[in-house]
Amino acid sequence: MVLAGKVYSLPQISAFVLQHCKRVAEATLGQEITEAIISVPAYYNDNQRNAVKEAGILAGFQVKRIVNEPTAAALAYGLNRGFDHKVLVYDLGGGTFDVSVLQLHGNVMEVLATGGDTFLAASTSTTASSTSCWRSSATRRRST
Repeated sequence: MVLAGKVYSLPQISAFVLQHCKRVAEATLGQEITEAIISVPAYYNDNQRNAVKEAGILAGFQVKRIVNEPTAAALAYGLNRGFDHKVLVYDLGGGTFDVSVLQLHGNVMEVLATGGDTFLAASTSTTASSTSCWRSSATRRRST
């Protein structure tokens, strides 16, 4: 990507966003933040995960782990709650539908399965709903 006559890689552009987030968090918390766990869509491949990790490093973080978004949600929900059961966590994002199945044992979480679909997402269901409403409306107009 070319910005102000200079060529930047996608990890460099992503690093600008992460640097801004880092500055805001540090100002809010009043302390330096050096480590990060970054979440990514479940369907990301190794190259995409490595690019995100590179962006985190360029932003000044020691990237401790890259986790799937549904797994991150499960961690936030189940952390320190002492659950002992399986959970299904889904993330119906704007561009993807991601799912993870986790086994919770006290404060230990094991990811049993995870996956994503780039063609089944909130934008897809919004389009389908809009089309259905439009057809229904057109049918009512014809019958009156």
